[in-house]
Amino acid sequence: MESLPGPLFFLPGWGFDQRVLSLLPGAAEDALPWQALSSFCRPELGDMVIEAIKAAGEPHHLVGWSMGANLALDLASRQPELVRSLTLVGLRRCWPKPEVAAIGRGLKADMAAFMTDFYRKCFLGNRPAYTKFIRRLEDDYLADLDLPLLLAGLDYLAGFTLPVLPPGLPVRLVHGRKDVIAPLAELPSLPGAKVTVVAGAGHFPFTLEF
Repeated sequence: MESLPGPLFFLPGWGFDQRVLSLLPGAAEDALPWQALSSFCRPELGDMVIEAIKAAGEPHHLVGWSMGANLALDLASRQPELVRSLTLVGLRRCWPKPEVAAIGRGLKADMAAFMTDFYRKCFLGNRPAYTKFIRRLEDDYLADLDLPLLLAGLDYLAGFTLPVLPPGLPVRLVHGRKDVIAPLAELPSLPGAKVTVVAGAGHFPFTLEF
């Protein structure tokens, strides 16, 4: 991932927290390359980031991944003065309610099995990151996640509509060509956005050049 001048906040995807950044090449085991809140992705994460940026006293670049991209969009539409730019990775235009309902049923039937399969799908096309994820994070994630939090995230995605962004805000869309979580055909069209499609990558293209 290219560096951006100025402070940056990372918003993780559904079922993930800031620790996913430790999978990036060169990321220290005990340090994260970008600012992020210690929280699993949840609908109120955007408000938490707003408060953190206000406390910092200057606008930030936002990098949102998957549901984190939805949250970053919402944040930028509500508080544009806090945002220098948006980089939206693996953003899906919408989540059809029948698909969301099916995900909910899978979670309720066997959350651990469903999330294990979901994590595998997220890292398709990026075996090094998946290997690190299994070794470093998966067991902790499965132990820490809870069903109400995941279902709240699904409700948020099911009700999400693309907001209107302020004119002139730099926006970049980054998407893996082989993404099975947010298929490339579901990539939204945002006015003025630059689009980068990463060949060979799936839903987690961060460790590949783009």
